Amino acid sequence: MDRIQLNAGKIAARQDLTTLPPPASASPTAAVGVGAIGGSGISSGVGLGAGLSFDITRLFQKHPDEPVRVYRYSVQLKDGSMREVDSVLELQPGNCVNVIDSRQAGYPKLVAASGLLICRFGVAVLL
Repeated sequence: MDRIQLNAGKIAARQDLTTLPPPASASPTAAVGVGAIGGSGISSGVGLGAGLSFDITRLFQKHPDEPVRVYRYSVQLKDGSMREVDSVLELQPGNCVNVIDSRQAGYPKLVAASGLLICRFGVAVLL
């Protein structure tokens, strides 16, 4: 089993890497369905039903039609070392972050710091 490590840090620098195009389809989708059931014997009856469903997940995204920018961040960790992390997060130098490290594909990851992290004197400190 692979260990996941969380390191507190502060953004030291940001570099633009690339811009990705928006997804091909940014409109909500809908589907309609109809069903029927019948019976025979002592008591018989017929039922008919109809349904309608919507995929509204795209309505909750900020700007689904805009391109996605990818940045390379230089992060100064609390032990003083520097770590390079690529991310689509919109962060500025000086922002406190958490770097999630693992040997699994897709790591390291960068997460904006929550209230559990405070930057003091240029170094991020966990409370």
